[in-house]
Amino acid sequence: MSFETLDLTKFSDPVTSDPSILDPEFPPEQFVTHFISQGSVVHATVWIARGSELKGTVILSPQWFGGDRLESVIIPLQVAGINVMTFHPRGMWDNQHIYTLATAADDLLAAAAYVRSTSTGDAKTGQGKLWRTDPQRIAVMGLSGGGANVSIFACATDPLIQSVIAVAANSMAVAQSPEKISGTPFHDRVKELTAGRVDVLKTLASMNPAELDRVRPIVQAPRLVDKNVLLIGALNDRVATIETCHKPIAQAFRDAGVRVFDDVILDTDHSFLTKRIALARLIIGWLRQRCDF
Repeated sequence: MSFETLDLTKFSDPVTSDPSILDPEFPPEQFVTHFISQGSVVHATVWIARGSELKGTVILSPQWFGGDRLESVIIPLQVAGINVMTFHPRGMWDNQHIYTLATAADDLLAAAAYVRSTSTGDAKTGQGKLWRTDPQRIAVMGLSGGGANVSIFACATDPLIQSVIAVAANSMAVAQSPEKISGTPFHDRVKELTAGRVDVLKTLASMNPAELDRVRPIVQAPRLVDKNVLLIGALNDRVATIETCHKPIAQAFRDAGVRVFDDVILDTDHSFLTKRIALARLIIGWLRQRCDF
């Protein structure tokens, strides 16, 4: 039995175990790269799974606050034979741009286009090997507004992105009246801790109706009819609550007739720190069963 036809998942759990078999010619890799979005450089990090065969890629859209970004899912995905890329949206960490959910959406679309371009054979990994990218299997994923909402919009917009995993998506109902969050302890605390870098009220107030609609999952639902969608909520989420966010979004996707739609609620909070193994297994299993990854 050749390495290419060997089902490595029979020998190890990609979430809790290291690979049982390695390919010395095409080992797993991690390296930095960059792509261009709206004329500017966006820095990215890539994880390439072992093996010479073409692989699906998951692109992580960073959380608005620049925090979690679901990093703990990256290595399990790579061990499971899936490539991963994440990036630093313009304006999130630099002072040359202004970060908004709209600009982050543009960056995610540019990231997907860049990943597809690597399938031509011109792009090389950190070790000078081919990326082994399957341009037909690209999924976008993220947490909260900057991750989940931006990923939903990207999947709805780009016909070549067939799958989205939205973790703790926000209905953005508050965006209709951003003044309601002024003075709330959570957002004021975030603004204080980030030295003003993350100002939710200011950001929402600066977005016009068309920009807000881009990141409202309920508005984007009809454009996801032919896509694969996994919506993951947290039972104890106080930011994107089940009642105000998860349930309305899930109902909108069902009403729109999304082709492949699954929603799961895990017993955790907005950070998902207490359900990391369950989350990773859920995501990998869904990508394999629903998206042929």
